[in-house]
Amino acid sequence: MRNSLPVLAAIGALLTAVGALAAESPAPPAQAPPPPQAAAAPEEPGVPVTSAENRLALRLPAPYWEALTPEEIARQMQGGCAQGRVPASVLLLLRDKDALAEVIISRSDRTFLMRNKGDLEAFEDGFMKAIQDRISGAATDVESTYSERNDMTVHRYGLTAAPSAGGGGCAMPGQQSGPPQKLRFLFVDYFVRPDGEDALYYRASVRAPVDTFKALEPEFEYILDSIRFTGKPADGFFVPDAPEDKVPTAKEAAKSVGAHGGTSGWMLAAALMVAIWLMLRRRKKPQV
Repeated sequence: MRNSLPVLAAIGALLTAVGALAAESPAPPAQAPPPPQAAAAPEEPGVPVTSAENRLALRLPAPYWEALTPEEIARQMQGGCAQGRVPASVLLLLRDKDALAEVIISRSDRTFLMRNKGDLEAFEDGFMKAIQDRISGAATDVESTYSERNDMTVHRYGLTAAPSAGGGGCAMPGQQSGPPQKLRFLFVDYFVRPDGEDALYYRASVRAPVDTFKALEPEFEYILDSIRFTGKPADGFFVPDAPEDKVPTAKEAAKSVGAHGGTSGWMLAAALMVAIWLMLRRRKKPQV
């Protein structure tokens, strides 16, 4: 046992020396933390709807709305009071699947130029007068505002009124006699001048019974706020030196009422609402 003491002492000295060397050695550099991962962009809610041909994009509140093309609209109206007649300028019908509510998206029949805001206001004044000339009784809750949105100049015109009698059996559902049911109408015109081209505009025509409109107003606003021109816009909408023959007149604005679902569009709106109502009845009818 005594003879092992020198060996143990030697081992102890060796361990002490190793510990001293380790203390004197520099510590390895700390590893840099991994770079933070970029957070994925949140997915935009709603269902995208695009029309590449018309350079138009919008979104629908999911899952309550659907979009119909003019061909699909005509098929749904076959045999109805409007006999499938869809104005040529209509691009899409957006409708709620469970309520009498619709948004018709249309586009101007021709391109044009405007020199200043006075030209724009004169055109829209002609449109508003044409609408009011074709309603039965006085309009109430009238609104008219201008704004800039998504590189477009936007005019918003709303009113509450009863559609003029259209004939052809286009009564509102559940209303075979008596005064026509009052509806809330909202017309939103989106003016844009594509780069290197003359100007055009899209119109969103919103229609629904008054109570339905109030209940679905957030969804209407969601759709209207989402409408975008997908082409490249010019630096400015107005062209101060535009030739006179390029500037649209109030008379042309009045004609646009029928083209975009106004004059004959009261009938179109009623026919579409009847089609929706019948479709909902078929969905909800109990199976025997």
